[in-house]
Amino acid sequence: MKGRVLIIDGDRNYSHALRDQLKALGYEVLAEPNNASGIKVAETFSPSVIITDTIPTDREAFAALREIRVNHPHTPIIVAGEASSIETALRAIQDEGAYHYFNKPVE
Repeated sequence: MKGRVLIIDGDRNYSHALRDQLKALGYEVLAEPNNASGIKVAETFSPSVIITDTIPTDREAFAALREIRVNHPHTPIIVAGEASSIETALRAIQDEGAYHYFNKPVE
């Protein structure tokens, strides 16, 4: 196994497609539909990387990103956003500590 990936994204179709692609590449993957469940699962799953959305169903995407960063300071967080602005990408990386930012869908 290559590592563990936690996907936190409210778009079920997207997160399950990404999960299936990563599993086919040899990763152990869990997909959670919201920040609250993702943060909880991260504690026991101990992911190698976390992939999350900046515009999930709840309004506190960046607060959740900060909480994940505090609880998992050495785990890379990749943010994948839909139709996001450059400002959102810069904030995710520079202010909130994301490792990388991609626009959806990630190929």
